[in-house]
Amino acid sequence: MASHEKVRDDFPTKYLTFEDIEGLTEEQRTVTIERCEWEQVTDLERVKKDPKATKPMRVVYFKGAKKGLGLCKSLAYSIAFELGEMTYAKWVGRQITLIVRETHAFGSRTKCVRAKVSKRAFFKAKVKCANHPPYIIGDDGEDWW
Repeated sequence: MASHEKVRDDFPTKYLTFEDIEGLTEEQRTVTIERCEWEQVTDLERVKKDPKATKPMRVVYFKGAKKGLGLCKSLAYSIAFELGEMTYAKWVGRQITLIVRETHAFGSRTKCVRAKVSKRAFFKAKVKCANHPPYIIGDDGEDWW
C-alpha cells in the first residue's frame, strides 16, 4: 500500500485543482496550452437528485501536464484577457500563468485555479456580457476582438 502524505493523495481528481499548483513557483505554474475541448463532467448542482447527472464543460489541456483544467466563465474570460484572444483554437501554443485565488462557490468561500491577468491585458479588454454593459479600457481605444 502506498504511503500518502496528504489527504488529497487518497482522493485523486481527474482535473487540475488549486492543490495541484499551490506552492509551485511562477515558472512551474506557467503552462503552454495544448488543446481545448468539450467533455461531459458531473453536474454538481443536480447530482443529489440524479447521481449520474452530467453537463458539458470546456477543458483546457497543457503540454506535459497529466490533468486538464475545467473552464468556468471567469476562468475563460481571464485567459481570453491575458491572451487577447476570444477564440479557443487560437489559444493553442500560447502560455499562461496559473494562480490560486479564493472565490465563492456552492455557498462558501473556496480556493480555485485562475489565470494571471496582467494589468496591460486587463486594461485593453473589451467585455460584452449580458450581465454587464460593454466597456473599453485602453490606451489606444481600439477593439482587440
